[in-house]
Amino acid sequence: MAEQRTAVIDLVTDRDDPQKNQAPAPRPASAPRAEKTSTERRGPVVIDARMLRIEHPKWESTLLKQGRSAALSRIDPDVHREAAKRMKKALEAGRDVRLVLPSNDPEAIVARIKQAREAGYTVTLAVRVTPDVARTLDTVAALDRHVRNRTAGQAVWPAEQNAELRRMQAVLEKAYAERLVDTIALYPSEGNRALYSASLRHDRDAAGNSTAATWDNPRTPAAAVEEMRNAPLSPAQEQQARQRFATLAESLPSPENCSGVGLDARNEIAAGLNEIAARLGVPPVDADLARQAVVATTDRPHQDAPEKGEGRFDGIPDITKGALVESTNGASAAPPDGAEHHQQQSAGPVHAETAGPALRAG
Repeated sequence: MAEQRTAVIDLVTDRDDPQKNQAPAPRPASAPRAEKTSTERRGPVVIDARMLRIEHPKWESTLLKQGRSAALSRIDPDVHREAAKRMKKALEAGRDVRLVLPSNDPEAIVARIKQAREAGYTVTLAVRVTPDVARTLDTVAALDRHVRNRTAGQAVWPAEQNAELRRMQAVLEKAYAERLVDTIALYPSEGNRALYSASLRHDRDAAGNSTAATWDNPRTPAAAVEEMRNAPLSPAQEQQARQRFATLAESLPSPENCSGVGLDARNEIAAGLNEIAARLGVPPVDADLARQAVVATTDRPHQDAPEKGEGRFDGIPDITKGALVESTNGASAAPPDGAEHHQQQSAGPVHAETAGPALRAG
């Protein structure tokens, strides 16, 4: 009897660091590349679609000249075609496969699942779930670095991160509801032990033929993801979150010192920090934006938000006197499609937009 082959699909959301946020699926220990094989004879072929994206000959030039949204829309179709091609080669060779896929294209993900299933492979869908506080901190910290380097158009904005999270959850729900895979495994932000798993059990008749398939875990992955996203922080995690929050809040510039995409980014960062402040039980870093967010969701004024200038935490100075953040210009500077525009207007002087050398390169 032929040995059963396995395909593990690591479903990830995008970060600046392509090696972050991966579920600990079986993989070789060598340095990351778009495709690699273990030195062991029967080790898996590893295909990382995010690395294929970075290695694409037009990725960097498109990213620098036109921004991340344009680069994703132009390059990712090639990336998914190349991933399918490499996966087909590995399946035909009878090799185990580990495929790392961004969650920005659910149709491509389902196509790869079906490709492995049709080849007779046992398929595992593996996801690492980061708590919302840590995920938001990572996203706004990365955006802050890009803005200060005048490369905001190259950043993963909160809207993109949130959209990928929704798509990832949609894929999990579809895989569970339609029994598209054999196993679903959810991992915490750190560690190699799955906190949730569900595997298909195949009922068979007297002749050994499969008659039905049911999950051995009646709890849906959607419910598990929600719990993991909102799980209480450990004391060490909370301390680290408070320290990172304080650092970002202290350096947040006032809206009067920003313009253009710099103001958009500043308000996205402030909105993210406001979300974290609510989770940590401290005042918002920008009370005006907090009030606007409440009005947007309840369609009535929020009466309990503190007045501007009251948002202080552990000695954080008044952030209305923050440092200047200049914005980028040109098409690459615009927030990605779907990014939220917080309509906080400045009564002070507006600084001219300046382009950083990274955006003029190429």
